[in-house]
Amino acid sequence: MNELISLPLLAPLWARLPHLPPLLRQWGDAPLGRIAAGFTDNPPGQAGQQTVSSALLAAARSMTAPVLGDAAAGALAHRLSANSSILAANYHGVECFPEMVQAIHFFALGDLVSEPLEADFGPVVPVLSCSSVSLQSQTYPRGLMLSRRDAEGIAHVHLPFFSSALQDVMASRSPALTMKQLRTMRALWLHKGRPPLLRWEREAVDAIMDGHVLRPDVLDQPTFGAQVTRVNASLCTERYSQARHVQVIYLEMEALVAELLGRDMEDEGSVMHRILFDPQVRALVLDTLAGVRGCWRTEAINGLALGRTGKAGTVFFWMADEKGRRCPLRLCVTPSGKAGLGFGDTCIPLRPAALRDALAAGTIVPSLFTSYMSLTLDHGLRCFGGIFLAEYLPTMIRGVASAMKAVGSPLRVHLPDRCLAALPLTVQIEDMELRPAGSVELAAAGGLTRAHLNRIGQLTLADVLPLSLATWYRDYVPVGERTPDWEYALAHLASRWNGVTVKPLSS
Repeated sequence: MNELISLPLLAPLWARLPHLPPLLRQWGDAPLGRIAAGFTDNPPGQAGQQTVSSALLAAARSMTAPVLGDAAAGALAHRLSANSSILAANYHGVECFPEMVQAIHFFALGDLVSEPLEADFGPVVPVLSCSSVSLQSQTYPRGLMLSRRDAEGIAHVHLPFFSSALQDVMASRSPALTMKQLRTMRALWLHKGRPPLLRWEREAVDAIMDGHVLRPDVLDQPTFGAQVTRVNASLCTERYSQARHVQVIYLEMEALVAELLGRDMEDEGSVMHRILFDPQVRALVLDTLAGVRGCWRTEAINGLALGRTGKAGTVFFWMADEKGRRCPLRLCVTPSGKAGLGFGDTCIPLRPAALRDALAAGTIVPSLFTSYMSLTLDHGLRCFGGIFLAEYLPTMIRGVASAMKAVGSPLRVHLPDRCLAALPLTVQIEDMELRPAGSVELAAAGGLTRAHLNRIGQLTLADVLPLSLATWYRDYVPVGERTPDWEYALAHLASRWNGVTVKPLSS
């Protein structure tokens, strides 16, 4: 493992992601099955399980029951009350992005290889997914996505559900899918000028559309978010066909947090109340976390006017405009001279009633910072995510803890040091060449058997990390910082991958 991480080729990657090598070295040569088991272990030094609040359990149950039924909602609440860990790396769309798809079977490996028990409901894998992202964001909530890239080798091949006019709309504000709309968009996928689908890709896409999307129980759901939850649940059941006793349940993070904040903002003892409404705590948090990913930059806390698509982050919430697009909020001063959050000519007072009403009306949406601090510090979740969350979540918690300590209200909090779970690309599909397997590719291969999952559990990180490293290098290292022979070196690095290979059932 150390030899792999220390390759000179990777120096510019680690310059951009300096927190990753220490995390990867912690895992060393342990098999992935043992690493995955650690996701549900008690935090070090903590005698019992971290307790999830009754408010969160009730909110999760009420969100899930109308979509997946009372039995699934009850099983989800039971799982979270027994174990506070949750996969929190995903975006809320029909899951196709290989890294996020494969995070599920890494995070839940123990459950997926377990034998069915005589119980009303088997293990639940909870997935917390971000729905404030645009439909056009990296994991493409706008439709289906292949792991194959376009002719330029840059973008994945996309199969949209929505027209381009909606591409900047947040997933949470997207209209529900309809039969007419999907039939129209599906016909465009074969339009001249679009990347042609291989035969097996077309068959897999058709199977997903006809078997999981174009179903009455999906199309009858009132929102796109509820439709996504149903589709992802059935996709996972089919993908892990020898683990049908396991159910994967997606929760829209911002909707869950908005429900919880409605109460917490009135509770002077809650951490989020102190962050939002105690001027001293708020100032310390804003200053400490300025520039941290998922938070805000100094432009936002200095009250400067922000453009809708800028890179200054947002203060505590996003504003939703009339088209359902997110707009960043800055600190502002209301006409009465009180602190507020603003965009353009709007300034919402930083007062519990004003923010609660704005949340209820859908005018504002919790940010990443607000969502994770509410869920972890006020409601007891242990969130596991990807390479960026592994840095920003502990940083956020440390920033809030230091602010609370400075004002004489220290928190008893566990600082996560191993919250990385969406990482190894363990499965590739082979058709002329190898490429990472997402939902479409795994559907084409007939899913993953228990033998596949057991093999994954026996692999080490060194077996599968080369492919992730090569992918991150392409995505995050600017061309100007790459060595002259980077393409050859990267191909050689990727060739060291030794994971599970599947093939299309038809070709």
